[in-house]
Amino acid sequence: MSSNKKYAILDTDFISKMYITRKDENSQLIKLIVQIEDFDFICHHQTLVELQRHNSDAANWLQKEKSITVYSDLDLITLLENIYNKSAFYLFANLLKTSCDVFSSNYYNTHYQELDKYLSNPIDTLNVDGFVSKISSCDSNIGTGNNLGEIKLYTIAQVLETLGNNQLYVFCSDDRKACYTLNGQSNFECVRALGAFYLAKNYLLLSKDEAKSYYDSWMAFHIERNQDSFKMYLEKNNQLQKVDGYNIFNMLYNNELKLLKNGHFCKNDLNE
Repeated sequence: MSSNKKYAILDTDFISKMYITRKDENSQLIKLIVQIEDFDFICHHQTLVELQRHNSDAANWLQKEKSITVYSDLDLITLLENIYNKSAFYLFANLLKTSCDVFSSNYYNTHYQELDKYLSNPIDTLNVDGFVSKISSCDSNIGTGNNLGEIKLYTIAQVLETLGNNQLYVFCSDDRKACYTLNGQSNFECVRALGAFYLAKNYLLLSKDEAKSYYDSWMAFHIERNQDSFKMYLEKNNQLQKVDGYNIFNMLYNNELKLLKNGHFCKNDLNE
């Protein structure tokens, strides 16, 4: 891993929404986004697990997509162990706890007691296989719908930061708590799902007509769920306001918007 690369960490909801957003049956927006050469795209294996549960077509695509590296906990602990030796086990557990604390101060103590018990053994008895096995056992008891995907995403971000990678971008859903917590870390920037159109315009130079064919799909998906507006900053009061989705699209292509570190759009004439 190079400390000079921009790492884009993809969460489950981002991939799923960008796979649903498409020009036609074979032209999903996610396929364009991962062509941006400025980023190394990565995700956690838990993202694949969750996609298999909620969006099997996106999961099948991810398994075959060579431009995205899928990291497991084994991969991450191995990276740390190469530098910190067996101290890497304690470091990883601490990073995992920090990730859990984003969602609940009791999350780690509730779900990872077995891991802590393993770490209480003499250090010379610890090994990668045993450590990863304990994490896997704990994870399997957490169940679905308990923020495990977001926790794994945050853990990847922290591991990369620990390894000296300081250009980290979390491509995430609009989950307010996760986005704002990650953005509170100085080296993390968020790109929300809607921000993908900013990337398509400014990195891929997608024309307005071409982008609209994808945006129509984005809007149709949300209108079907009774949402036709999205939050952005319009005034200098730091208050998010709902704006019609097509108005946002037109402002974007009129070069009136910038993308903030927290993943929201802002009018160009406003201070961040």
